[in-house]
Amino acid sequence: MAKVKFKFIDKYWSERTFEVYQVPNSKEEICIRFFDEDDGIELPMIMDIPTAIKFAKTLRTEINKAKGVYNV
Repeated sequence: MAKVKFKFIDKYWSERTFEVYQVPNSKEEICIRFFDEDDGIELPMIMDIPTAIKFAKTLRTEINKAKGVYNV
């Protein structure tokens, strides 16, 4: 299987990115790592699985609102 790494880039500031990955050596934690290349700032945010699931659902809800889909 190919190893793939996704880096998400800010719409307005290309030097601001984030990536999402499973915390190494942990089966129960997800990390979202924010990075600002201009300032050299790295901010990891570690969530347990239930929190990551809630975050994913909240993100999907906000996406649907932005798209005008209200019966989710």
